[in-house]
Amino acid sequence: MTSPMPHGPAEPASTAAARERLKLARRWAHQLSETACVPLTYAELEQRLAKLVDELCDALGHEPPTAHSEVAAHLVDLRCTDPASLRVTIKVLGSGLLSLAGPQRSDRVIGLLSFLAADYAERMRLSALDQQETLRQAILKAMLNAQLGLQASEARFDQLERTSSSGMAITDPQGRFLRTNRALCTILGDTSIQLVRSTLFDLVHPDDERPLRADYEAVLRGEKARTHEWRRLVRQDTETAWVSMTLSLLGRPAGQGHVMMVVEDSTELHLLQGQLNRQLLHDELTWLPNRQFFSTWLEKTLRTADPATGVTLYHLDLDAFSMISCGLGRRAGDLLLKTVAQRLKDIVAKENAMVARFGGDEFAILVENSATTPDVAGMVQQISDRLAEPVDLDGHIVAGSVTIGVVDRPAHHISPADLLDSADLTLRRAKSRGWRQWELFDVARGAGRRAMLGLAVAMPKAWQNGEIKVLYQPLVRLSDNQVSGVEASLDWHHPLLSHLPHDECMRQADRTGLAVPLGHWLLRSACAQVAAWQRKYDQDILVRVSLTPSQAVDPDLAGTIRMIIRETGLRTNCIRVGIPLEALSAEVSQAVDNVKLLVQSAIHVELDDAGMGSACLLRLAELPVQSVKIARSVAKWAPTRPEEDLWAPRALKNLLSILRDAGIAVTIGGVATTAQADWWRAAGADSACGAFFAHAQLPEDIAPLFIEDALS
Repeated sequence: MTSPMPHGPAEPASTAAARERLKLARRWAHQLSETACVPLTYAELEQRLAKLVDELCDALGHEPPTAHSEVAAHLVDLRCTDPASLRVTIKVLGSGLLSLAGPQRSDRVIGLLSFLAADYAERMRLSALDQQETLRQAILKAMLNAQLGLQASEARFDQLERTSSSGMAITDPQGRFLRTNRALCTILGDTSIQLVRSTLFDLVHPDDERPLRADYEAVLRGEKARTHEWRRLVRQDTETAWVSMTLSLLGRPAGQGHVMMVVEDSTELHLLQGQLNRQLLHDELTWLPNRQFFSTWLEKTLRTADPATGVTLYHLDLDAFSMISCGLGRRAGDLLLKTVAQRLKDIVAKENAMVARFGGDEFAILVENSATTPDVAGMVQQISDRLAEPVDLDGHIVAGSVTIGVVDRPAHHISPADLLDSADLTLRRAKSRGWRQWELFDVARGAGRRAMLGLAVAMPKAWQNGEIKVLYQPLVRLSDNQVSGVEASLDWHHPLLSHLPHDECMRQADRTGLAVPLGHWLLRSACAQVAAWQRKYDQDILVRVSLTPSQAVDPDLAGTIRMIIRETGLRTNCIRVGIPLEALSAEVSQAVDNVKLLVQSAIHVELDDAGMGSACLLRLAELPVQSVKIARSVAKWAPTRPEEDLWAPRALKNLLSILRDAGIAVTIGGVATTAQADWWRAAGADSACGAFFAHAQLPEDIAPLFIEDALS
């Protein structure tokens, strides 16, 4: 905002002069602001200059003028230091002061402006000197601070060099050592004087010299800010030191500076890492490659092997190793494993082959076949004969055998995992035939076995989803054809394989350890269903459940059955538990104790899958078994025509006669025809079940009247 101009109808001379001075100040402020960046608002500048105009006008009345010193000082303080500012000031004040003072004072105006210009020049000179002094002081202070900082930095670097466990050195563009610390000398086993006489490239391992030179040149040229690599340096004692080396550039221009090298001694770490890698990839006992290493090698060999000869994989399992390890002690077992490992390596020493231990008593041999490699039968014979040679295990002489699964020349596109799975399946199939066997992989049989294993794995989910149900098949008294009860069994309604019967369900459950919980579920479901029928029809209905060998040896079997009977409310005399003869055949068996405990609890125990051998009769004589169920394979021996007189039917009649004399009831399963039913009835069997009477059905499909009434 500008100052208001004095005005009035009859303006005095003094007021008119003030107005002219204010106009002069405004004109001066306007033109001066265009020549310099004044740190004031326009109104503040106008007021400041108005005071200066008043001082200049007052100075014209004195001899010599006295106000010019203040004007020059004010102009310099307002940063009007450009030559244009002085020109504008002289021009505006010259014309304005002449107008205010009149022509008679022109000499005074000129003198005043001359003094103003001279004083302005002096003020500018003094201001420049002040600025130079300030700049000089700032430069001196900066130099002092830089020197102190450099001294502190060098002191810190010296301290770092002395105390650091890392080797440090500064080298010139040719790799010569200019400065080293004690740690680097310790790492290399040299003195600082010896290092100064050397270059970095004299100390590096020959195999690492070329890549180190390439990195060194790249750092010097500025292509890389730094490099960090593992290097091998040669110590004074010619031993190799593994180090982590970092190179970075010191100084400019690129290519002419120095290189800072920092070295971390990692020799012990490298050796430890190598040892850990070896332990990770090798068996700790035999130091053979383990499964992980073998799988990697297998993948590589499958890619590089000659397609004409291919590879052969042998998967071995020592027979009766657990007997040796448990009978003679763990040390004897370890000695045997070491001996087997060495013998296997000796067998394939002339072949391009790898021997590995997969764990426990399992080994594998991968042979990359050549024209001189023995055929599969010959190699298997060599392995069997060599491992059958006696071995001394701390004074115990033993001779072992081995079972082998072989995959010969697999398809080139097979994956390592599939190849190992195929070898394992083949080995398991060979072991199922006994000891000292070997089996060659068959694609069709392998696919079938893989499907069965997949079935076993899918069983828990199928059980959870309700695909497995309990079916009931009527048990019929052969004397009057009355239904006395039901036999409970499992049925798996598989989405792809249709219905899987009870025996197959339990066989698959045994593969995954599901037999015991699934068997308990079958027992509980059957007892609950029959108890419900008993309450509904108010009559005793028998339920029979066959146990698996796994269930029969379950230590909690008797307690579990008692608890199920108590919880479901089934009458104790209405349950019949089938114990398989297989579970009772061992000399010491938990199944024998379970039979005794069940009988003590008034639970009817039936010998399941009984045959015609002496083992069956022996168990019947020793155990309090109340009935037997003839095995289906034996039940089929019944003649199909009444006139047949074969030795097997006669033997069956003799067996039933013995059982009747002993007071043991006989149940027949799998009766399919009228002739079979009539023959067994005549032979003295007590009850039967099978397709001839009725198929196994869901509980809602068995009509209550079918249970109450006699069969027609």
